Amino acid sequence: MTQNVQELPTNAESINARERDQRWVPPGHDGWKINVDAAFSEKDLGVAWGFVVRDDHSRAVLAGAGRIAVVSDALCAEAHACIEALMVAANQGMQHVMVETDSQILVKALQTDEFDRAQGGVLFREAKFLMATMFSSASVVHVHRSCNSVAH
Repeated sequence: MTQNVQELPTNAESINARERDQRWVPPGHDGWKINVDAAFSEKDLGVAWGFVVRDDHSRAVLAGAGRIAVVSDALCAEAHACIEALMVAANQGMQHVMVETDSQILVKALQTDEFDRAQGGVLFREAKFLMATMFSSASVVHVHRSCNSVAH
């Protein structure tokens, strides 16, 4: 007798599978989505960062990347990427932006004042200032890494 047994995924496994299956969704009409990411090396404290701006037809219209020689931690690296992207978008006259990042802590740092006095506080305050003064509407949201891969 042959038996076919399939193990059902645990709750955590099914949540992880759903997160992996998430897809990037375009912004609304006249909106721009900015995906940002950074890679931090603890060994030499170096950073590589990047961003991609896409329109409501999912077309990449702007992109940028760079390196920073010394940064204190990964969160500051993510903040640098966000600031660079916001400055470029503002210089292009974009008015309705949504920043997407796979860093939940960066989202919290930019949505609250909880991290304003932290090591990277000046960076968080700068990003919040840019969002408040350079755009008609600006927000920052967390997305799963699979939705942010274009910025890697």
